[in-house]
Amino acid sequence: MNERREDSVTVRERTPDDGPQAAEVSRLAKEDLRQIYRPTDVALKQRSTLASTMRHLVAVVGGRVVGVVQYRAAGRELCLLGLGVHPSARRRGVARALVQHAEGIARDCGYTDVTLHTVRETGNVDIFERLGFIVESEAATTLFQSDRFPNLSEVAMRKRVAASGQIGDREPGMDTTAAIVEALERAPSIVVPLVREVQSAVLKRRPAPKKWSVHEHACHLAVVHRLFIDRLDQILASPSPVITPYDPGQSHSDDFLLGMDLDDALRRYVDDRRWLVERLRQLSPGDWNRTAEHPQYSHYSVIIMFRHLALHDFFHAYRIEELLLSKEWSSP
Repeated sequence: MNERREDSVTVRERTPDDGPQAAEVSRLAKEDLRQIYRPTDVALKQRSTLASTMRHLVAVVGGRVVGVVQYRAAGRELCLLGLGVHPSARRRGVARALVQHAEGIARDCGYTDVTLHTVRETGNVDIFERLGFIVESEAATTLFQSDRFPNLSEVAMRKRVAASGQIGDREPGMDTTAAIVEALERAPSIVVPLVREVQSAVLKRRPAPKKWSVHEHACHLAVVHRLFIDRLDQILASPSPVITPYDPGQSHSDDFLLGMDLDDALRRYVDDRRWLVERLRQLSPGDWNRTAEHPQYSHYSVIIMFRHLALHDFFHAYRIEELLLSKEWSSP
């Protein structure tokens, strides 16, 4: 479960156990807003249509849910909806923590902006401006009604975020996930010929004790492939997935990979990768944005996981090429 802490506030994905407390926070927040405006039937229908696409964050202080917000991906943007803070926890950085957590999700997934809509008459525009949002547009709205104000203005607000690893103002690619999928698709065409270039007499030769041979690096790629597919299934199926770390040194005997058939391993690697690429191309932005808890990382998501896999391919390809080119042991 992706989790970040802002001072004493913990922000994470909502779990089923959070339901009652989260609902109470939402109810209290709406009570305040309903003194200003109420949504029309059209607005309620629009929100109902979006419900299945929304994911939920909660802010927790002392084991109690004190803040909520929903989010969804829309093109290159992460859209926020329904941000609310329990009256007893206001002015304690809860809203800021929720927004900053959402920004982290946006960065991880390569989105360029976090956006939201609010009603001017609530006074929330000033609050969101203090959180770094700017007013993008403002117009009279008929989606809401008020007994206090003859007219209401809906304000669209936006906050630019830098993608993970972005330098300066460089534009993050709108095809961030497409670039990852392309790298995953291309990897076998680099790895397999590289392995085939190694003389058969030295394929299983280790450069040092406990250091992998070309054969082991190549077979390892086939072994871990199933692991990433299983993790994807877990993250998409579970509301609060927890990833089990994988350590080949702990999971297998020292000669496990040496005992594998290299041709079969390479064939599985190519076939499984082709299947995985097709599946990844079917994922929605929301699927790429799904998060999980990984004991070794501060945060983890589908996009991070498959970025890891792409980098993992080329890390082992580099190790294979090092052995291929080594003057010390490249000849039998």
